[in-house]
Amino acid sequence: SFALVGESAGPAAPLPSVFAVDVKVPTIETVNSSMRDAELTRALGGDVASEADKLATLNATSVRVPEITVTMTVRPSADKAASTIVYHYKDIDLEGVSNGIAQSVTIGGLDDSVKPADGGPAGDSHFEAGKMSAESFDIASTLGFYGYGPAAGGTTVKPLYRNFSLASAGFT
Repeated sequence: SFALVGESAGPAAPLPSVFAVDVKVPTIETVNSSMRDAELTRALGGDVASEADKLATLNATSVRVPEITVTMTVRPSADKAASTIVYHYKDIDLEGVSNGIAQSVTIGGLDDSVKPADGGPAGDSHFEAGKMSAESFDIASTLGFYGYGPAAGGTTVKPLYRNFSLASAGFT
């Protein structure tokens, strides 16, 4: 987990005074992985930067993560109550990973809840997604897209994944 504490960046891009993220990865199961389970747990648990090079070149028959819970707490200022956002990913499975590209990736489901500090105009909200899957998931390019690891060179556009599928999704 980590926390950022700072001042507003100005009216065009205000930052909350306090923004904290806590990531919990209870277990990871790998088969024939070039990374140890502890390294993957550290990377998926919020320390992507320290393991980005290894993730970008990961080799594994399979990587299974039964669940990841991400809790974000945002406090607009020190004298205001915090809002909370919780993402709960279930049954993450990467298969046939070679040099950082997974033949397939599946997420069994995602639950997302938002609890505004003041109740907000609509109160709590919830998002739920069913099974998601994709093929040819490029870990290195995805890391580069989010600013981890080296920037992609050249002028050729590379896909991050192919054949994305989402079984269902809904808001309440």
